[in-house]
Amino acid sequence: MPLFGDKVSNVMNEMKLNKEISDLESKKQALTRSLLNEVGSLKAVIQNKYTEIGYMAYTANEAGNFTTEVLTDKFAEINATMATIAEKEAKINEICGRYDEEISLLRNLNSSSQGGNVASVGGCPKCNTPVAVDDMFCQGCGNKLT
Repeated sequence: MPLFGDKVSNVMNEMKLNKEISDLESKKQALTRSLLNEVGSLKAVIQNKYTEIGYMAYTANEAGNFTTEVLTDKFAEINATMATIAEKEAKINEICGRYDEEISLLRNLNSSSQGGNVASVGGCPKCNTPVAVDDMFCQGCGNKLT
């Protein structure tokens, strides 16, 4: 009878781990989606600035008083917006890395609870994600392991 109880316990643990993995993937997706929307909006702002620069250069040239100083403020605005985009993209990479690491650890824990043999931490030669001995691909980066 204990064997049956162990099987039920293993199934329950697997279900908990799968739920936790699913929750983490959902949180990661929600956080990155929001940041990606912000990045998209900022890229549209830059496109509008480019249009404004073109219009300003054209009208200044038509008026006979074109100098690059006319455009300096717009260039500074574009550079500031590009810096903000870079910060948001770095945040996206940080979030993805953090969540992917947690998800990978949970998947490996799940794999080991199903009888898989987990290699030592840092098993993947490409990204150091823990991998099961019988894994053919890394769950963290997709690297072929065999």
